[in-house]
Amino acid sequence: MQRESTRRGFSVNHQKVALEIDFSGSLQGFTEITIVPNIPDLRTVHLHARHCKISSIKIDGHTAGFLHHDPLSNLTVSKPDEFNVYPELKRRLYSALSESDEGELSIAIPSQVPITLVHPAAAATATTVNANANANPNPNAAGSGVVGTLGSGQHQHSKEYTPIVIRIEYSLKDPEEGIQFVIPSQNYPYRVPHVYTTPSSPDAARCWIPCVDNLWER
Repeated sequence: MQRESTRRGFSVNHQKVALEIDFSGSLQGFTEITIVPNIPDLRTVHLHARHCKISSIKIDGHTAGFLHHDPLSNLTVSKPDEFNVYPELKRRLYSALSESDEGELSIAIPSQVPITLVHPAAAATATTVNANANANPNPNAAGSGVVGTLGSGQHQHSKEYTPIVIRIEYSLKDPEEGIQFVIPSQNYPYRVPHVYTTPSSPDAARCWIPCVDNLWER
């Protein structure tokens, strides 16, 4: 099975989150995601971000354009009060989840941010094979050279690209999943206000922070 990072075109190296929390039920701040491209022509980064309100995005300090669409936000059925619409809701839910599998947030990498090799000179050097290698496979025999080839696939995967940093400013109000606010109430007036994250669903992380959020890679 193809690795998710290979299919997506990048892997996540590091992620930092800084949030200001308001116990009325909101938070705002930013996250910085350091990614390492796997391909030289990566121009769009897809991330998961379900309920977040995206304010701005910068990549390596340059303003980046983005498209944020949550297929679940407008999920409706024709007659919500009738139980026989369950099949309709199920179809629409599966369709929305499938649509958001790639990511609800698409970010265009600015033209000022090139995808460059870490060691261009080393990556451009190919391993050569001595012409006598096939005739005399014994490495101790006279006339034998350095044996070893890198196929096109092996050479491609040996390339290492320079990491880039994506900074996303965002906010969230009354989160539905992933993070829980606990505040004093009429029944519990002495409750200590606090906030905690909760795995309410397999993809709950995307509900409070833009990230790569799937079952195969976190």
